[in-house]
Amino acid sequence: MAPRPGEKLYDARVHESFEAMIRRLQSLLDASAAAPLHGPAVAAALLAPSVAWACSGPGAAAQIAKAEEIGWLLFVSSLVIGGFAGWHALGPSVSRGLLGSMALLVIVHPGWWISARGGDCGLTRIEASAVATALIVILAAVLSWRARGRS
Repeated sequence: MAPRPGEKLYDARVHESFEAMIRRLQSLLDASAAAPLHGPAVAAALLAPSVAWACSGPGAAAQIAKAEEIGWLLFVSSLVIGGFAGWHALGPSVSRGLLGSMALLVIVHPGWWISARGGDCGLTRIEASAVATALIVILAAVLSWRARGRS
């Protein structure tokens, strides 16, 4: 497929892929009238792997480096916040479940193990790290609030 005026070849291929996906979905939904229970499930299964994102071209290396930096920054922030909240909340009446959950979240934090060099320029690493850090901040706030109520 030739690109439209002002459109890059990569954009044209992505556009073509989306059009093919929409045509496939429409045909599956039309066919699902005969088997209404299976049509949407088959459509979802066939559509899920059909789009592949790539990270290449000018600026890709900078975006990957930025994603790695953000991931590490969120991991270190979680480590500091989780460590301080855990140390602050230590005591006989601390919830070991909350403390253990926060420690587990820090240990499995995506900021240090998800690769940014895959197909999405590190977007998954950034999003997963942000979610994990937010959960750690919430657990740290709950632990601090409970520790304050103790004293």
